[in-house]
Amino acid sequence: LIIRRCMIVGALVLNGNRTTPSLYNTIEQNVILNYVDLSNTKQLILRNNIFQDRVYHAYEALISNNIFLRSPHVPWIGGVPLFNVDNSIISNNVFYSVSPNYGNVVFHYCENNTIQNNLFITTPNYTSNIAMGNFHDVAQSSIFVNCTSDNFNYSFNYHLQSPTTYLGTDGTQVGIYGGSVPWKEGSVPKIPHIIEKNIAPQTDSNGMLQIQIKVAAQNE
Repeated sequence: LIIRRCMIVGALVLNGNRTTPSLYNTIEQNVILNYVDLSNTKQLILRNNIFQDRVYHAYEALISNNIFLRSPHVPWIGGVPLFNVDNSIISNNVFYSVSPNYGNVVFHYCENNTIQNNLFITTPNYTSNIAMGNFHDVAQSSIFVNCTSDNFNYSFNYHLQSPTTYLGTDGTQVGIYGGSVPWKEGSVPKIPHIIEKNIAPQTDSNGMLQIQIKVAAQNE
């Protein structure tokens, strides 16, 4: 299963107990505004997405080059972007905020993970996880070219102000514009799309309506 370049307003849920788990899925280049429950997945790839809520219950996952805009407060989870993520690689992500209630707790009930080259606005408590190469205490206002809220907005510019300073494990920048599948400007799907249209407000003397539409094809 591949979920790519979608705007998901509700929750994304693949829940269960991993008795018969969903294997080898890829979720990439999406905007997901509600929580993500991955409790029936193993060996999932979660990359180059923008999350406005929490991600939890991932197992043996690759979580890379995402933007976590919020650390949402949930009474039974706490104010964390990642909860109950185990045996996974968490790399090259941008953690844009911290919870006012939980401070530097970013990884709650997360065990046996390798956490590398992520950008934080705090110094997180890594607990028992392996951490290396991460960027700590980065001023929130210095991260993106234009982002003034932890609410996602298409008008914001999520390019890094210093893309050559904050490099991931593969030598590309952290965040959605790095990695092997960098974010496509405009979040445009692969299908052809209209890029320009001009439609006259009324017909001419012969009853004809002038319409000009320009469509762009694309390979990716």
